[in-house]
Amino acid sequence: MDLSNTKYNISIANDAICVIVGVCATSIKGVHSLKGNITSTSIAKISPARLSDCISLKTNDNNVSIHIELNVKDGYNINEISKKVQEKVKEQIESMTNFTVESVSINISDIKVDK
Repeated sequence: MDLSNTKYNISIANDAICVIVGVCATSIKGVHSLKGNITSTSIAKISPARLSDCISLKTNDNNVSIHIELNVKDGYNINEISKKVQEKVKEQIESMTNFTVESVSINISDIKVDK
């Protein structure tokens, strides 16, 4: 089917982008959770308002800047973890959406120590 002359209007809710960001961030080895102890298994179960407490987006046309609040596991290199999260989030957002990621900033909220 030739769709070259067809125009589509697709919008992606910020909440959906936040879910992508959260899943990406919590999949990196050394990340314990998002701020508020939101883990990869709980992301789909929480309210968008709670997710927006740890992930914020600024969009401008097809550009997005992302800020993430993370908890990391004790004993891991914070700089390495942060870089891996930034790379994965940028890669996934750009491959799954029409957004260009301008920046991914990370704040380490807590270090989680195993008892």
